[in-house]
Amino acid sequence: MLLNRISKLNVIQFISLICIIALGLITFIGCGGGGDDTGSVSSITYTGLTTPADITDANAQTLSAGALTGGQAGSTFGSIGAIETGTDENPISFRTLKVTQALEDALLQIDLSSVSGGSFTGATQSESGSIDGTCGGSASYTMQYDDLNGDFSGTFSFSSYCNGGVTLSGGASFSGSLDLSDPNNPTFESFKITFTHLSDGSSTLDGTINLDVSSSPTIVTFDALLEDNVTGKVYWIKDYDMSITEGSDGLGNYVDLEILSGSYYDPDYGSITVETTTPIRTYASDEWPSDGVIVVTGNSNHKVRLSAIDETQCRIDADLDGDGSYDWGPVDKYWTDL
Repeated sequence: MLLNRISKLNVIQFISLICIIALGLITFIGCGGGGDDTGSVSSITYTGLTTPADITDANAQTLSAGALTGGQAGSTFGSIGAIETGTDENPISFRTLKVTQALEDALLQIDLSSVSGGSFTGATQSESGSIDGTCGGSASYTMQYDDLNGDFSGTFSFSSYCNGGVTLSGGASFSGSLDLSDPNNPTFESFKITFTHLSDGSSTLDGTINLDVSSSPTIVTFDALLEDNVTGKVYWIKDYDMSITEGSDGLGNYVDLEILSGSYYDPDYGSITVETTTPIRTYASDEWPSDGVIVVTGNSNHKVRLSAIDETQCRIDADLDGDGSYDWGPVDKYWTDL
């Protein structure tokens, strides 16, 4: 009888111990144990419509503007996907381009002098530092790399880091490969940047950008969820395959952006496919494109075409019956009135 009571007591104690451990694990996980600033799982979720959008005269402007700028037209211009500047100037375009350029430039500013000129051993090296934004703020980084095969990884922490008019705050992680063919001049070859809760002021982004910078043009894949900080709505810039070319002509330095393919999801209307039929050209001295055409396609092959007239105006027309003819519009708008 006594042995039976001891056995039962041991079983009860064992069950109690398991419950205490389980409760401790739940508490630890609930408090974010083991997490870091960059995060690895998106906490922004797209819950809107995913079916192909029915394009109408009422939403043609909204969908084409959102697809181009990476966000949604709203009551204030900052919420249509344009990026707020680091000063009191007007917003400038465009999130898919400007965020990519800001993150790329931050990575390319990392000093690789410690990699160059050394005898390669295959050992993992580490370094850390900080960089200043071109228009304010800063970013700190840590980086680890293999000095034999060139593989690297690291993290960024952005503090009001301003570059090209974009101001970023939050964390990001990165990984990729270095070109070590010239031991005295190592260069970045390709890399992936992952960001969670990266804020540009008007919105918060979770996503990834893959870049191949080994040749010109730069090839980019941009995939991100965007939460409008004012409305709380979430938009999805899905698998934008882009080509970015920098150049100059008699009018100055410019950037050409081509969206080769991709999809844009608006929570209220659904999905559209996106491509540029003429590269979107923006000069360094301008806030808006002066050339280029983007076409978005929705349900039943209905399309909207948005064309840059100059750096102040654009033109919108649409094919609302899917017959290949643009039968609605054109409507000319100032970029700032989209």
